Amino acid sequence: MMLSIFLLTLITVPLASAEIIFMQQTKEVYSLGDLVPVPATIKSAIDLSGVLSMDLLCNGRTINFYRNGISLEVGEEKKIDASLVLTRNIIGESKGICKIKAILGGEFILTEDFKISDLITLNIDFEKLEFKPGEYLFFEGNALKENGQDASGFIMLNVEEGNSSKIAQLGTINNGFFTINVSVPEGMKAGTYLMNLDAYEEDNTKTKTNIGFMDQNIIIKQVPTSLEVIFENPEVEPGNNLKVKIVLHDQTGEKINSSSFITIKDNNEKILEQTEIGTDEFLEFPILYNQEPGDWSVVAASNKLISE
Repeated sequence: MMLSIFLLTLITVPLASAEIIFMQQTKEVYSLGDLVPVPATIKSAIDLSGVLSMDLLCNGRTINFYRNGISLEVGEEKKIDASLVLTRNIIGESKGICKIKAILGGEFILTEDFKISDLITLNIDFEKLEFKPGEYLFFEGNALKENGQDASGFIMLNVEEGNSSKIAQLGTINNGFFTINVSVPEGMKAGTYLMNLDAYEEDNTKTKTNIGFMDQNIIIKQVPTSLEVIFENPEVEPGNNLKVKIVLHDQTGEKINSSSFITIKDNNEKILEQTEIGTDEFLEFPILYNQEPGDWSVVAASNKLISE
């Protein structure tokens, strides 16, 4: 009975062989591409030979990034200068809340939790969101990674209508700063469009790493480009009404609702009628039953355009 108790005591008492000490605290947030230093010191209470292994633990996944043989005598200590580079070829798709585990023999130690992020935040000052064809979309902004450092990479602008891209331009992000400067096509249809801004960094294999995006609606205005005078009948018999209307067209030929001025002159350039009327509305002017034959003219003016 006494022998059994003694053996049980030997099994349940832990035997400390080595102590692993992390010499530097991890930061709260790292972005893809960052270097995570993991300096450590190993102290041994016995003669020890083994393998020091360091693993990244993220959301149930374990990725080994360091492995090295260790040989220590009693009381000896050894400094380890390990590090983890947060690249796709090392950590794959791992991100979120993570920690590092160092293991030597039966001993292990864990770092504090830290976050691996691939997020870029875009901050843009939109001074205006309405543009005319021929104008420039000009924006300035900043791109910041979640680790607090400036992004350096690329930014892609797309202005879309449905699934069709109407404007596209690739720019660069330098030390967190970027500008967008691209002209609106002269014949671009008026309306509301979705503008997408996609920012990203790349690794040396041209694989996207940190990314960010922003969506913003912009408006392309109607621009009056032509004025049309339309007669219901260009030949009017005495005793009937002259019917005429003005149609204002934009950059794509669409009608614009606006106001117009109509002046009717006879063949002697005498003004018979001058009035303001809405575009695309018929003006009726009565012709006397005893009116002499002749060629009259109609002059229309709207939005700085004149047509006769």
